[in-house]
Amino acid sequence: MLTLLDRAAGTPYGTVIHLAAFTGMRRGELAGLKWHDVDLETGVISVRRELVFVPRQGYQVTPPKSAKSRRAVDISDDGIAELRRHRAEQAEHRLKIGPAWLDEDWVFTTGEGAHINPNAVSKAFKDIRVQLGLPRVRFHDLRHTHASLLLQAGVHLKVVQERLGHSTIAITADTYSHVAAGLQKAAARDFEAMLSRSEDAVADPSL
Repeated sequence: MLTLLDRAAGTPYGTVIHLAAFTGMRRGELAGLKWHDVDLETGVISVRRELVFVPRQGYQVTPPKSAKSRRAVDISDDGIAELRRHRAEQAEHRLKIGPAWLDEDWVFTTGEGAHINPNAVSKAFKDIRVQLGLPRVRFHDLRHTHASLLLQAGVHLKVVQERLGHSTIAITADTYSHVAAGLQKAAARDFEAMLSRSEDAVADPSL
């Protein structure tokens, strides 16, 4: 993951890839992000729309796929710094092209200020993965990696559901049941260790 993020840094889609890994947001949600959705002071992104492909119509801006998908996602200090850097670069480019810039407030844009094509993001991600000789993974797998690492770190399932925007916690539990299996074993070991310490404390009140 870190190797891929390092290689992506500085490329046209580096910030998109960074946010996907660090927030678990969907590709369409990232493509549909506008600057007024991003509060860099509090470190919160508000997911209010997504960019989806509609047959015979092309890419369309739509509301999030469910009520739970319309959510607030906290970002880390590193994410805030990445977005600040991206915004500064975008502002510099905007000044260079002047009136040709489409002032539509998109966070991620083409060279003229229009929203990015989500497929272009996936292609850029694939190109980086191939260059690095990494296993065959999709851009969407960054979302799964985000959730899996949070669960392995002991983050509550409800928090992971809220970050991903799943409509129910059951969807999150079912999707990441393979992670839960490993956590069950760890929980059993942790309980045994805690019980042993508790019994030692009873046997020796000085502990």
